Amino acid sequence: MSDHIPEPLVLLASAGTGKTFRLSSRFLELVANGAPVQDILATTFTKKAAGEILDRILVRLSKAALEESAFAELLKHVEVPDEWSREHAIRLLRDLVKNLHRFEVRTLDAWFQQNLQVVALELGLPPGWSVGDPFDLSDLRAQAILEVIAGLAPSQADALLRDLQQHEFKRSVFEGLLDLLDRTLNIHLSADNTGNPWDSLSDCSQPPVQEMEESAAILAQIKVPTTGKGTPNKNWATNVTKLVKAWQDRSWKEVLSSSL
Repeated sequence: MSDHIPEPLVLLASAGTGKTFRLSSRFLELVANGAPVQDILATTFTKKAAGEILDRILVRLSKAALEESAFAELLKHVEVPDEWSREHAIRLLRDLVKNLHRFEVRTLDAWFQQNLQVVALELGLPPGWSVGDPFDLSDLRAQAILEVIAGLAPSQADALLRDLQQHEFKRSVFEGLLDLLDRTLNIHLSADNTGNPWDSLSDCSQPPVQEMEESAAILAQIKVPTTGKGTPNKNWATNVTKLVKAWQDRSWKEVLSSSL
């Protein structure tokens, strides 16, 4: 390895100030001074940006190897040994092309994922795990919904259909289900790591007693629909009575399971 390896450098720059150009210059500077390709990590946030860095490295070096003017321009931004010439640029380009599979120009996600693969068993990750992109996750959510629906008993499917009819979805019913899944999944992920998301609600404070009594009185005044004969619907009346009692008894599970 050359004795001209550049010193560590920190660059702070905002968007559009030439970071990709500077990163490619830094990369070429390191390899020109003898640093092995596989020992250099160039990371960024997106696949597009990672591809741009790699393209810029190869294009700038290719032009420098083919054109004297491009070679002179490269030397303005890259510190290389004094004896470096276009022949050195040609040899370096040949070596880089042969070792493209050794390049570590990737996104931060990909780099972390590669390192996690090494210790996957120690971390309890399943074999073949991967980080899903938005399209993969969308397909997985749709597949999960279809599998749940396919496994429902006829009575459960009927109940689900009745519940869905009470929602006014802006788009299709299936997209509405996807939206409900996203919202409940966010609740689950934001809950404490207790194994049961409902346990994270145990510290919720009780509403004031007066507010509870007023709410129970409002529930008791629910207008029960009538039958075709003009008499009150018995099922409705029974369910309203049960709901009010469960509310007064603070039996929230019964309240949530009650249906009108």
